[in-house]
Amino acid sequence: MTKKKALTEPTLKDVYNVLAEFVGFTKNQFGKVETKLDKNEKTLGLMGNALHITNRDIKDLKETTEHIDKRLRHVEQDVLTIKEDVETLGKIVGRDSSTIKSHGRRIINLERSRF
Repeated sequence: MTKKKALTEPTLKDVYNVLAEFVGFTKNQFGKVETKLDKNEKTLGLMGNALHITNRDIKDLKETTEHIDKRLRHVEQDVLTIKEDVETLGKIVGRDSSTIKSHGRRIINLERSRF
């Protein structure tokens, strides 16, 4: 016949061993979690720094854009002034051209009448 194993009560040493294994296992698992948390914190720190740098760059770009806009307004005013001056000069040259043509015709007529 088969022998039956007698169930014995675990000794205090057995209980301590099982408890020690459980504590070691738990500590090991939490150690892995802490390592992952450390990695995540480092990653978040790097991302935070990158966002800070990006934010500063955006502010710099805004300031540069505002400065360019101001200068473009001044350039626009200068271009409008130059346009007005060129139009005025064009009118003066046109009048002078008409006057020169008129004088040229008069001189030709005077020279013809002289002979």
